[in-house]
Amino acid sequence: MPAFIDITGHQYGRLIVIRRDTSRNRVHWYCHCTCGTKTIVDAASLKSGKTQSCGCLRVERGHDLYAEYGRAPSNKVDLLNQRFGMLIVTKDVGRTKDNQVRWRCLCDCGRETITQSGHLISGHTASCGCLKRRVIHGHARIGSNSLTYASWEAMIQRCCNPNATYYSYYGGRGITVCKRWRKFANFLVDMGERPPGLTLDRTNNARGYSKANCKWVTRKEQAANRRPKSRHSLSP
Repeated sequence: MPAFIDITGHQYGRLIVIRRDTSRNRVHWYCHCTCGTKTIVDAASLKSGKTQSCGCLRVERGHDLYAEYGRAPSNKVDLLNQRFGMLIVTKDVGRTKDNQVRWRCLCDCGRETITQSGHLISGHTASCGCLKRRVIHGHARIGSNSLTYASWEAMIQRCCNPNATYYSYYGGRGITVCKRWRKFANFLVDMGERPPGLTLDRTNNARGYSKANCKWVTRKEQAANRRPKSRHSLSP
């Protein structure tokens, strides 16, 4: 058996190795992608160059392929263990009638979903549907969302959906939403109803969204707390 080699701190493509994942038989590593996302990759894929990012590089290339050909590539691309928005790919479950590879994915909200390669690569599918699902709390009725729900949904979109307008200023630079807040019910418990005239803001703009780092503030307070040189409104 070959000797174990500790690659903690090494960089492979966009991935920086943080520590070993000891929960698996084969050697896997926790890695931090330069886009800000964390993922788990097996040692062979890292060293061979097969996996070079959390999936963001593949998404970028996928957008280029869509722009050039108007469709996803026909050859199979291994997406196993890659992250796309709120989804982590867990298993190949076969092909569609038109020969598209289908993948089972685990969403950050805890649900599983099955989708095809092209939808993941293009960014068309970024969750199990919870990003669009209308929940029942009196906050998300069809055609009439509450201000509290609107703030939560906007936060999720800009941090988790690569196609969102301001994703590059949030998810694209490593701003995340804590696991607890991936469910609206938990966000509501922690933050309460959005007070009239206030908006969601992070105390420390270098950190993600969580109960410890967020509060309801006025637009004036939020503007004073913006990142330097940012010309974009932060959050509804």
